[in-house]
Amino acid sequence: MRGTPALSPGMTGLESAASPKAVELRAVASPEGPRPSTPFGVAFAAGDYTLFAIGAAAAVLAPWWTVKLIGVALSGVAVAMLFALAHDAAHGSLAESKGMNRLLATICFLPSWYPYTPWIRGHNHLHHGWTNVAESDYSWRPVSPAQYLAMPRWRRAVEHLYRSWWGLWAHSIVEIWWKHMAMPREDDRRYLNARHLDADRLLVFTCLAAVVAFCWLVVPSRSTLAGGPRLSGAAVVAMVVVGPWWIFHVMFSVVTFLHHTHPRVPWFRTRKESSFFAGQVQATVHVELPTWLELLLHNITVHSAHHVDPRVPFRSLPEAQRRLEHAFTSDIIIERWSLASYIAVTRACKLYDYDAHQWRTFGVGLR
Repeated sequence: MRGTPALSPGMTGLESAASPKAVELRAVASPEGPRPSTPFGVAFAAGDYTLFAIGAAAAVLAPWWTVKLIGVALSGVAVAMLFALAHDAAHGSLAESKGMNRLLATICFLPSWYPYTPWIRGHNHLHHGWTNVAESDYSWRPVSPAQYLAMPRWRRAVEHLYRSWWGLWAHSIVEIWWKHMAMPREDDRRYLNARHLDADRLLVFTCLAAVVAFCWLVVPSRSTLAGGPRLSGAAVVAMVVVGPWWIFHVMFSVVTFLHHTHPRVPWFRTRKESSFFAGQVQATVHVELPTWLELLLHNITVHSAHHVDPRVPFRSLPEAQRRLEHAFTSDIIIERWSLASYIAVTRACKLYDYDAHQWRTFGVGLR
């Protein structure tokens, strides 16, 4: 579906009699097999970090506040770009070896404060293993009307914030990063290697503390080198560390929300209700962005092909996506991004009725 989404909540495409298996879908998407490139991955990581450094330098040194704010925004975009690379490396699709992918993922995750080990559990195992299955996939899992009605008033208000077009970032920070990455719940920890988890979290904390200390203690005295105002340590930390991190979450939340939320996208209560085809094809949206923006974000929104075969390098995803869309035209949802279509999706997809397989709004169908 292109353009403004059809806001009818009725689900489609769930009744396919003979759904293709994973191996068949991957043969369609990438008949020659994935071909990651280590030099390619290292070059993009270096380029994205360079862009982040340019933005940080502009934020600190520029004499004009307009340029400083542009620098903060540029750094935030670079954090999102690095996160996209880390995501690919964690899937093993950025470099040729497992060790280099691990190294690149760990390094590229640092500006977004994401530790590697819980990400593998939450994203690779749960989200990709059981996409849009409520008992497993916590990424943008919608609550049912009954769950919503059982919430106290303050928690309903939080849910309104989480599902609003302007407040998705709050869900990203609290429900994904804090509860599952920074401070994993016991349900996560029982499946994680404790030593690896502690080491990854310590690395993120140490790097973050070192950058904050440098920005607070060293950078302010150098902020006037280009004739700009002297910045306080708190201002430097806000502009170089916290501001870009928040911008990343704004971008990350919009993109990941739209990946698997749409009036035609199904959710499932249990694993038994779903299948590989239902989760990776019918419950995954290809959000079309302008070509230059897709390239900037390393094709992160070319998502159906990525879910069918996460090993496909991002540079090969557009061709893999075209193959899938040609083969499964009626099953793959295509949404051309616009502010209007994005707001329409957030307004239509507030709650999910897992029995009827229908999306509900907060004011409709609750009684």
